[in-house]
Parts: sequence; structure tokens; C-alpha cells
Amino acid sequence: MSLETRLCYRWAVDFSVKDLGRLGRPAPHCVRIETGTQGGVPDWEGCYAGVSFWVEDKRAPRRKTDDAAVLSYRPGQLEFLAERWSVGGVAAGLVATHALGGAVDVRRYLLPADELCLLPRHVDPHTGERFVAFEADANARFLVRDRVELFERLRQMRRDAP
Repeated sequence: MSLETRLCYRWAVDFSVKDLGRLGRPAPHCVRIETGTQGGVPDWEGCYAGVSFWVEDKRAPRRKTDDAAVLSYRPGQLEFLAERWSVGGVAAGLVATHALGGAVDVRRYLLPADELCLLPRHVDPHTGERFVAFEADANARFLVRDRVELFERLRQMRRDAP
């Protein structure tokens, strides 16, 4: 697991006393997933208030010109999230974007799998790297301000499920 992924996970999972008090219920139980046997498995799995969920962490700098970010992904990552979503499970991407040149002005977005998988997919013809283009302005409704909001959104994500 990359340093960037560990930082996203730690932001989401390492609760302070203040955050726990604001939740008013037991803290979420989350586990980082590190597997080399099956491609595409998300970075972490968790359960909060009776709802189980899978989360793929993505971190990328925003371009100065249009506030967009390029999110690279490995084969199977988006497919895993889409499959979990298709059977009624909670699956999402936690996208942390930051200004070019460092971790200043970090913005985090929680995209449900169905929305994440709709982003246009690209393959670099020279390197073969797979990526999706993420436009912060177009996805402002997915912005999460803090960890409490993150877990509440995960808990409520599939209220529409059959």
C-alpha cells in the first residue's frame, strides 16, 4: 500500500475524541486490505451503524488551469466497486485532491461506485497507464468536510437499494 493510500486511510479512520463525541454512536470498524492475490480489491473495508462498505482511496494533484485531477487505477479496481454496487453493496472512491506542489488545500470527495465508474476512462498510449479524469467543480456535491460526514454518507449511501 502506497504512502498516499495510507494517508487517506488514516485521515478517514483515525478518529479524535472530538469526532467520536460528535458521532453519538460507536466508532466505525475499518480494516486496511493488503492483498497481492486478487487484483482490484479496494484499499479498505469498514462497517458503521450496521452498514458494511468498501472504499478505494485515490489521491492526486489538481491542475491549476481547470481544477481537474487525474486518478490512476489498476485493472479490476473500478470493476470491483461496480460489481459490489450492482448487487446492492456499498462501495465508493475516496478522492483526495490537493494543489500542485504539496498537500496544501486538500479536498476530499466521496464518490459512490456508480458515479465513479461513470467518469471517462483513458489509457495513456505510451505508458499503458489507466486513468480517469476527475473535475472537482463538476463533482462538488460529493465534497466531504470531515470524517463524521464521510461515515454518515457511507451509512446512507444505499438507502435506495432494493
